[in-house]
Amino acid sequence: KEKVTEVEGRLVLQAEYTVTAGADVEPTRPYWLNAPRKGDMFTVDKPAKGASGIEPVSPAAVTGFADFTIGDALVKTNQEVEYRFADRALGEIRHELKAAPVVSVSVSPDILVYPKSASPTEREVIVSVTNNQKTSTRGSVTLQKPDGWQVTPASADFDLKREGERASRTFIVKVPGGSAETRQTVSAAATVDGRPYRDGYQVVAYPHIQPRFIYHEARVDAEVIDVKVAPGLKVGFIEGAGDDFGAALKRIGVDVKTIDSQELASGDLSVYDAIVAGVRVYEVRPDVVANNARLMDYINRGGAYIVQYSRGNFETGGFAPYRIGRETPAQSGRQQDREPRLLYLHEAEVASALASKSAAKPKVGFIGAAGDKVLGSMRTSGLDVRALDAKELGGDLSQIDVIVVGPGAGTRPELAEYNSRLLEYSRRKVVILAYTQEQFISGDFPSYPRPEARPFRVTDELAKVTILEPGHPRFNFPNKITERDFEGWVQERGAYFLSDWDSHFKPLMACHDPGEPDLKGGEVIAEYGKGLYVYTAYAWFRQLPKGVPGAYRLIANLVSLPKVARGQSTR
Repeated sequence: KEKVTEVEGRLVLQAEYTVTAGADVEPTRPYWLNAPRKGDMFTVDKPAKGASGIEPVSPAAVTGFADFTIGDALVKTNQEVEYRFADRALGEIRHELKAAPVVSVSVSPDILVYPKSASPTEREVIVSVTNNQKTSTRGSVTLQKPDGWQVTPASADFDLKREGERASRTFIVKVPGGSAETRQTVSAAATVDGRPYRDGYQVVAYPHIQPRFIYHEARVDAEVIDVKVAPGLKVGFIEGAGDDFGAALKRIGVDVKTIDSQELASGDLSVYDAIVAGVRVYEVRPDVVANNARLMDYINRGGAYIVQYSRGNFETGGFAPYRIGRETPAQSGRQQDREPRLLYLHEAEVASALASKSAAKPKVGFIGAAGDKVLGSMRTSGLDVRALDAKELGGDLSQIDVIVVGPGAGTRPELAEYNSRLLEYSRRKVVILAYTQEQFISGDFPSYPRPEARPFRVTDELAKVTILEPGHPRFNFPNKITERDFEGWVQERGAYFLSDWDSHFKPLMACHDPGEPDLKGGEVIAEYGKGLYVYTAYAWFRQLPKGVPGAYRLIANLVSLPKVARGQSTR
């Protein structure tokens, strides 16, 4: 309808329209998310009407047009339709008009894990349906299952009376006994007036941006995993900054209980075979710090305490039964460590710098080729120079006053292997890295030794993992751990690996990023009293929610360590 009014001497035409979204209208979402990605690239199979496929946003769902004549000139204009409302504090606010599906569908949990078994195994799936219409909505919800699996009930009805009302329906998904290890998908659909709806959305809204709807398909990954756990195992879980370890143990049938602050402070911890601390627990849980002595006593009396990666002052806070991290000056009885001293010099300047240093010429250790110019110039200058091989780098370097690395030696494997020793040496003395004029121009200076990056981490999720103690129960009970268990990992191997540790600890695994030395501080174990302490910095919090089969076998072995038969060393 239209009406004309006069406002301050001007005529104003106001036209009102009723717009109804048709059943075939697509929900409003970033158009580049309509189709699956190809690798790291978004794909645009069908640009929105009026768009070319390169716009930053989709065209408006509804646009108003006005044509009018001024004198003899025809003027055309348009305006995107917006939703306007008044905020008492901020005034008028405008939001773009969005189309949403009749109902939104979501499922929980995000992942189903079925330990491989000769008997059928059941898991529960909850499907939630939310009404987005102003009027009531009726329909039914079903699950699409893999062939050979069973779902009960076959369907469930819902009747939502008002906008925003939600109904949840529970289904049982059963895997037949003897199923092989596999990864499947279980999808949910809500059918209204003969049309299926398979997506739910999350609203992303901040004051500085338009609200956006991020859609997710109503589906859950379902996996049959060949994983075993020690029988009769009871595990306590101390929540940290948020990870999936406790829930993952429940998925594979472990009896897990969350330990709250009260139980941590005064409860009987001996009822647990193992206690697992969540990620960064010593950073975010003051009560864990306050009760750390009780946890050490729990280990001493025979418990197994497994600590996931921590940061901050964890290495220096004395939270482990023995030293982790580098020795402090107080522990070692020496003065405060200096930073590594790595001096870069042109190869033509090395001999003169060392020969003129003092009347007593220094003893020089050289790493490089016999034909290096810098070696010849040092010997010509009368310096006491001795070539160092890999064996000597791992030995006693205290009798050497300065170490010189030749221009072509920076990529030698022994330098990467003994990088930490050379850095430790450079804290007390000096390491000189010689470079050529060509290296100066190209910027391709010697690679090693180089200061260790902090935190110690392995960012390549496909980095080779070496099992350092193949005969240890950690890799044999109750699951045999092999290379396949490190396949399919996501994002990274781990972070906040230890840089050093007391001799009571034994490193269990090693890995490294390309071109880097092996890092062995990702998982270490020590006996303390009658029990075990384990620090593990591998990224379980990333692998377990993604259903990586090997990660489940690895954590099953970790928490099963207390059940290892007597006589088998867990050290």
